[in-house]
Amino acid sequence: MKSTILVGGLLWLGTTVALCELKLYPTTSERPVWIAGPAGAKLYAHVHTPNVTGRFPGLVMVPGGVGDGRIFDVRNGRSAPEIARRGFVVVHFDPEGRGRSRGKENYNGYRHQDDLALVIRYLAQLPEVDSDNLGVITFSYGITMAAGCLARYRDLPVKYLIDVEGPSNTQNICYRMPTGRLVAPLWREVVPPEEHADFWRERQAVNFIGQIRCRYLRVQKWWDHVHGPYKGHAIELLNTATQAGVWTRCNDNPPNILYDPEHLEKYHWLRTEAPLLDYLEEMATMPAK
Repeated sequence: MKSTILVGGLLWLGTTVALCELKLYPTTSERPVWIAGPAGAKLYAHVHTPNVTGRFPGLVMVPGGVGDGRIFDVRNGRSAPEIARRGFVVVHFDPEGRGRSRGKENYNGYRHQDDLALVIRYLAQLPEVDSDNLGVITFSYGITMAAGCLARYRDLPVKYLIDVEGPSNTQNICYRMPTGRLVAPLWREVVPPEEHADFWRERQAVNFIGQIRCRYLRVQKWWDHVHGPYKGHAIELLNTATQAGVWTRCNDNPPNILYDPEHLEKYHWLRTEAPLLDYLEEMATMPAK
C-alpha cells in the first residue's frame, strides 16, 4: 500500500504494509529454553511461535533499562504472544544477572552484547524460523546492547534493527535532557560518566551504530518517554548511521536523510502510540538488501 507524505517540503512516496499482508494466526504456543552463555552462565529465554507448522520471520526483543524479558509476556498490544500471532517467531530473554538468568549484571556492556549474539544465533537455527528474515527490536536503553552486539558480530544474519526511543551517549543515558537532572540515581551512584570513561565506552550506542550492517529504523514520539521534547539522542544516532552508509529511517520520514536539529518541525514525530506491529511487518516484508 502506497502512502504519500510531505515532510519538510520533500515529497516521499513511501511504502507501508497493511496488517492483512501477514496472516493473523488464531493461537500461539510458547516454551521456555535455557541457552548456554559465553562465561558458562545459563540464559533464560522464552520462545513464542504461531501454533501451526511453517517457517516464519524471527524477532528478538530486548528490554529497556536494566529489565528482563518478562515484560514482553504482558499483553499490551505489542507483546511477544501478540507479535507471534502476526506470523513471527519471537524470543525474549533475561540478560546475565537479571530475572532467571545466572551470572552478574553487566549494564548492557560487552558481556550482555555477547548474550544477545547467542540468542540471535539460537533463533536463527530453529527449524520454524526463516534465518534470512531476522529482526531485533529494542526499547529505551536496550539499544546500547543491540548496537554493540550488531557492530561487534557483523556476521549475524539480522535484517533490521528497530530502536524505540533509545539513548545515544552517556549524557542522555544518565541525565534528563536538556535540564541535566539525573535519569536515575543508579547510573550516578554506580558508574559516574565523568569518572568511568572505560566503563561507558562499550555502553554508548553512538559508538557502534555506524558499524551495523542491517537496516535501522528509529521510532520516536514527539514527547520522548524520558527526555520530553528533546530529540538530540535520536538525531545523533540517525545521522551517525546515515553518514556511515547504514540504511536509516525515523518513523515515516523519508529514508537516509540527515536531520537538522535546528528545524525539528520539518519532520514527522509520532503524536500517538507507535504503530510497532505495522513497522515490524513492513521491515519483515522488505526485500533483502
